[in-house]
Amino acid sequence: GVLHELDAGAGFASYLWSTGDTTQTLVVQSTGSYWVTVKNDEGCPNSDTLQVTFNPKPIAEAGPTQNIDQGDFTTLDASATSGTGNYYYHWEPASLLVSNDIPNPTTLPLVDPTLFTLVVTDDKQCESLSDQVLININGSTLSAFPLADPNTICKGDETFVTANATG
Repeated sequence: GVLHELDAGAGFASYLWSTGDTTQTLVVQSTGSYWVTVKNDEGCPNSDTLQVTFNPKPIAEAGPTQNIDQGDFTTLDASATSGTGNYYYHWEPASLLVSNDIPNPTTLPLVDPTLFTLVVTDDKQCESLSDQVLININGSTLSAFPLADPNTICKGDETFVTANATG
């Protein structure tokens, strides 16, 4: 899960959190109200309460794989769920799109298979994981377009590799 560290500040003789912890910092992973009481060397106490809210990340969906004829254009079909409020879209590569900040941008004419990547941000500035869509090209040029999902892994993890051939 998501973690957040609360810090009561350095230099106090003692700390007591609402969780029973007695450290300067407290790592929390759920929405809630947390209080801390600190005492100085003379034993004088001071308390404060903090409300912590964990906002859900938006989920980007870049749409289904499409097959178009070489030199044609298409419209990408994105959606977003979860998160908070309005969604802000960011597509890459932007150079192959008429506009890269809308959910359903039109591509420029494509001659090669192209993988478009979408990231969605919400009103709380929470950013989605990226999602990708492949636009395959039907044409006379023979080409192979390998994909790995996920395309970044740690040693010992698994990935799925597929090859898309066109032409």
